[in-house]
Amino acid sequence: MVIEKQNINIGFSDNVVEKLVDTENNASYRRILCGFAWPFADRAGFAIVLGEDFEKDYSLQLSPRHLRILIEHESFDLEELYRACLRFQSIYLFKSVLGNYHNPLRDIWRKYEKNEKRLEIDPPCYFDEITLNLVAQLVKKNTASDRKTLHFGKSVLPGYLTTLIPKSIEKEKLECKPALAALGYVLSEMERVDPGGHQIPGAAIGSAQSQNDWMKA
Repeated sequence: MVIEKQNINIGFSDNVVEKLVDTENNASYRRILCGFAWPFADRAGFAIVLGEDFEKDYSLQLSPRHLRILIEHESFDLEELYRACLRFQSIYLFKSVLGNYHNPLRDIWRKYEKNEKRLEIDPPCYFDEITLNLVAQLVKKNTASDRKTLHFGKSVLPGYLTTLIPKSIEKEKLECKPALAALGYVLSEMERVDPGGHQIPGAAIGSAQSQNDWMKA
């Protein structure tokens, strides 16, 4: 797969937006994000790349853009995870990885930077608000029968989603489930931050007005 960046003029204005084109698969994206979560106890670390279609789907209410899981990798091996994220970055051209920079395991990654390209980890916006319940609600919102915009493809994530138990979802910490944490970082960013990196005012999940503002972006 080869991703190429193209600058596209919108209408007759001077407004130029970036378009990410997959020349091999005839697909184009408005943005591509990578989420990463550290290994936790007996659960492997997880990296995921999520793409947002460039074109809107006008057949659905509010004309949303579809979200597609492009690739993922899970492992207990920190160096393997590091190299996987670097490989994803070289293919999909994202600037940084969304994750928890302050995790103590980050110190182990620093030794790999001596021989490899430095991999930046940035916290997603609203980082402290991202919970397992939020992840569950975002997935539910984007997989509803009348508005399915999240496409898993061959991802293992649906299996992890079945492990969510309503009685404990508010008690268990997000990082206890690395696969769902990585998914939550990129899903939340897609929903609540525009492509320019600006927080969308009033972007509360479940708010009809905020969803409508986002879909117009």
